[in-house]
Amino acid sequence: PQWFISMDKPIGDSGSTLRERAVAAIAAAVVGRWFTPGLAENDPELVARHVAMVEATPDEGYAACCEALSTWDGRNDLARIVAPTLLIAGEQDPATPPSTLSAIADGIADAVLHVVDPGAHLANVEQAGRVTKLLATHIASHTSALAQRSAAVSAGMTVRRQVLGDTHVDRSIAGATEFTAPFQDFITRTAWGDIWSRPGLDHHTRRLLTLAILTAVGNEHELDMHIRAALRAGIDPDELVEVFLHTAVYAGVPNSNLAFALGKQALADLSAEPEENETT
Repeated sequence: PQWFISMDKPIGDSGSTLRERAVAAIAAAVVGRWFTPGLAENDPELVARHVAMVEATPDEGYAACCEALSTWDGRNDLARIVAPTLLIAGEQDPATPPSTLSAIADGIADAVLHVVDPGAHLANVEQAGRVTKLLATHIASHTSALAQRSAAVSAGMTVRRQVLGDTHVDRSIAGATEFTAPFQDFITRTAWGDIWSRPGLDHHTRRLLTLAILTAVGNEHELDMHIRAALRAGIDPDELVEVFLHTAVYAGVPNSNLAFALGKQALADLSAEPEENETT
């Protein structure tokens, strides 16, 4: 915003700093950006109330905020915003004009920009009815989607725990970071909340399909995880043998050889933990 300039630079024609002149000296100029001339003429009392509010602001607090904002630039963080975003600009806003809001909207995925006219910096006051309607519509349009997303996460977490076990899932959640959290959310909603939750195949069949596919593509980490999860869930090792033999015919002996090696180690590890198996 244009107003948030460095307090080390002159403000006004006198060349005095904000701290020297105090907030009261600039209150009228500040509020002059908030409303269009038409509103100021029609409702001078509204303008006066806002001027009085600014005048009552502590000088040091206002100056410190201006200093902080004068060097702050959040454009590089815009892409991190994933929530449904609505931006509302006032056509006559000299501080954050529509062009500024448009640049912000361009940096946020699927952001929506609305420009209200007439409207200045406090378009939410000048166009209260229209802005409220925009907000209500925005919230309502995404409430259903958010509810569906929440339901998918809840259902997915239930199935994920059923298939992989609480120990594994708890460990994955505990180890999640800001960097990996989006992926945890993604697989919980899609792989577990959608595909694994479909009624067309039972979990037993999906386990065997998953093992066959992971063997075929040679994904050692995921294959080992699903082998251990299947055995802990009570899948007969003889069924794993059939899956790995069948995959050897169609996907290659080396991949199945890896699967047998992982299965052998998993069985050995599980047999070495009888007490844990009895309590789970």
